Amino acid sequence: MKFAFIGLLSCFLVNAYSQKTNIARPEGFQFNAQAFALVVGNIDEIDITPDELLMHVRDSRLIGINFEASYRFDEFWILGLGTGYEYINQPDISYVPLYISLRSSIGGDKIEAPIFRLNVGTQFGDLAKIAPLLRAGIGYRLPIYKELCLNLEGIITYQGLRKEFESNPGIIQYYNMYGFGIGAGLEL
Repeated sequence: MKFAFIGLLSCFLVNAYSQKTNIARPEGFQFNAQAFALVVGNIDEIDITPDELLMHVRDSRLIGINFEASYRFDEFWILGLGTGYEYINQPDISYVPLYISLRSSIGGDKIEAPIFRLNVGTQFGDLAKIAPLLRAGIGYRLPIYKELCLNLEGIITYQGLRKEFESNPGIIQYYNMYGFGIGAGLEL
């Protein structure tokens, strides 16, 4: 298994290195899909709050997959609308984010280039109230095949989540989740 992974990684790296990196990206529509994993924590934790109410958010993990439809205005700026599915294990919350994405290709219109992302939006689903979502990422875009690219990013996030649990009816728990992690996505 280890040798298969090393072989697959070697083939991917040779393929990525052999791609033309000076192909210019035209203005127009683009699509992006990203999977990510983050470590998150609640900034408002107070030691006097009972553990059953905190639901052990110190051990929280956020995983998700998001899809974006974007429009490239020039060689640097891309504006998009995104949605997806995200899940936090502690507390047990799943939701659908809806956000506006501003991305910049720091390398201009080249396919292989550093990238920056800023997402601003909210979450929908089994939540008590609508609350903000703010996420930023910085990474690198690598060509895979023609204009299909792999985006690798470091991500930081802030999310305000408002949830009423069945164990405490009538009480809305406020979670101000901060976190960091990694993401990998495909861009076309």
